[in-house]
Amino acid sequence: MTAPTPDAESSGAAAAATTAAAVTAGVGVVCAPSTVNEQDAAQTAQEDQDKAAEDYVRFMRKELCPEEMVNEDGTLNEAYFQPKSDVSGVEWDADALQDLYKGLAQIGIGEWAKIKAKYLPLWDELAIRFKTCLLVGSQDLSQYEGRKMTIEDLEAARTQNEQEAKRNGTWHYGVRVSSAYGLQYKP
Repeated sequence: MTAPTPDAESSGAAAAATTAAAVTAGVGVVCAPSTVNEQDAAQTAQEDQDKAAEDYVRFMRKELCPEEMVNEDGTLNEAYFQPKSDVSGVEWDADALQDLYKGLAQIGIGEWAKIKAKYLPLWDELAIRFKTCLLVGSQDLSQYEGRKMTIEDLEAARTQNEQEAKRNGTWHYGVRVSSAYGLQYKP
């Protein structure tokens, strides 16, 4: 299969470009198309060129991208770009949250594999860590690493982190964002 090319000659763009730049005054000023027909021709030529470019992009996607990334018509498959996890269909219900609280109180923050093995076998370690970030209210868990924290400890840490972050403008999406772990979000 040969790739469609955004060819200016076949789309009439060359004629439109010639018309648009048809008259050049002695001082180098290019005159715009003067009639409605010339403007329509220029617009149609641009639309044809855009369509040819879009067809080319779709063709290249189908040729170069993994099959599951692209639909048959060359558009992107949005589902391909959705987060994937070991826990499809699993949600943080009251039971799972209680299990996480037990793990954090008995095993400690940072011991994601142990918490997973003992309390949350259906969850992946990243999901457990992320939920802990939300409970503590901080993107950076290094200051809590190894600490065994009860529900009350978690709530106190979250309150402190939220207050401090709101004062200095680093409270985003329910956590204090640290510039040491990426650029600070600035709305």
